[in-house]
Parts: sequence; structure tokens; C-alpha cells
Amino acid sequence: MPSAIHVPRVVVDNRPHLSDSSHDRRLAHHGYFYSWKRDELLPYRGTLAFDFLVSTEANPEVLSIGKSRRPIHWWDGAKWCAQQARYAVTLCAGADGAARLVEALVMTSVEKKKRSEDLRRLKIEARQQGRSFQVFTEKEIRVEPGLTNCKLILDRARRGAVPDEDLNLIRQVAYGTQTFSLNELVQIGVLPYARAYTAALNMVASGELDIELDRVIDGDSRLGRACHE
Repeated sequence: MPSAIHVPRVVVDNRPHLSDSSHDRRLAHHGYFYSWKRDELLPYRGTLAFDFLVSTEANPEVLSIGKSRRPIHWWDGAKWCAQQARYAVTLCAGADGAARLVEALVMTSVEKKKRSEDLRRLKIEARQQGRSFQVFTEKEIRVEPGLTNCKLILDRARRGAVPDEDLNLIRQVAYGTQTFSLNELVQIGVLPYARAYTAALNMVASGELDIELDRVIDGDSRLGRACHE
């Protein structure tokens, strides 16, 4: 983590910058990720944590990402230990109508295997406290085409990058129909494809629209109002 006496490098464009001298590029670099949904900078260490933030921030089911504030205390069989989750992820409301909070820890699958018994005990203790604790590795984070789609979405996540007129035209369609595609926006004369693509992904990034992430984003991808709209 950066020292308190140094000004942290802010990753405004949310692109990690790697040193050529890095021995392990997954873990060697760190910086700050800009969360558009919260208008907040989140610290990360390693490209795996960066990719986790990218895939989580762009996920329409995620309302916000923040820093975890409270450690989980657990018994390792000999003594009490404390584990601080790295991030707190707030998801859209479940069947009970309440938003869900997941406390997330990011690590490689090798590290997870080494700590399997500790993590098992930790999850049990968290569940007994009424908390949801999950570990994310590259096997969950770096899933394609989802991760590439998320990068495309966040590349359009800039306030002022899209004219309000374009956003309002898509809002009219979103409020008037359950789902629609980019090609349908073009066919009914709402916007040309390039403008529809940019505006729609901008609205997905802000959490206003939902889109399929398990297929490559193209003109046939289905869009609709986000779960919390």
C-alpha cells in the first residue's frame, strides 16, 4: 500500500500500468481503481484484484463496491484470528426485497488451495455472524467473454462522454419496453449504431441498464432496465 506521505497514483482511465521489471505481474503492481457507481477510489494490489474490480463494477447486478470495514474473527483450532475482507459488494435486492452484501477476498487459486482449511473455518464463522464471505480467484474473475465485455462497458463509463439527448432517447425506449437490442434501436430510427452502442454501454456502466455478459456484446445483445430501476 502507498505510504501516507506519498500521493497515490489515480487510475482515472482504469487501465493498470505494469512495470517491465515486475517478477509476478498478477501481484506486483498496485494503484487506485475509480468506481463510477460510487464516485470513489478503491485501492487494489495486483492485476487479479484489478480485474475483479472491473468485472464487479460493470456487473448490472452490483449496486456498488466499497472497502470492507469490519474484520471477521474466527477460531483456527488453537487461537482466535481476524481476517479483513478486501471489498464489500452490494448486490441488487433478492427475493426478500433486501439488498445483499458480499464481503470479498481476492487471491490466486494456488493461494486459496494452501489456505483451504482456514477459509473453510472463516466462512463458517462469517455465516454464523449472518455475513456473506466469498473468495474470488482467477477461475471466477477471468471468465470470457464476460471480462472483455466488462472492459468494453467501463471504457464508456465517463460522465459527459455521451450527449444527454442520446441518453434520453434510449431511456424512452427502456421505459416503454421490457428488453431491446442495439440493432432494434437502429431499426426504429432511435440512433445510429455507433451512438446507440456508446450510449447504451454508458448507461450499463452507470447501473441504469442491464445487459447480457455471458455472450460477446454485439447488436443482438439484449438490454433492459437494471434490477434496481
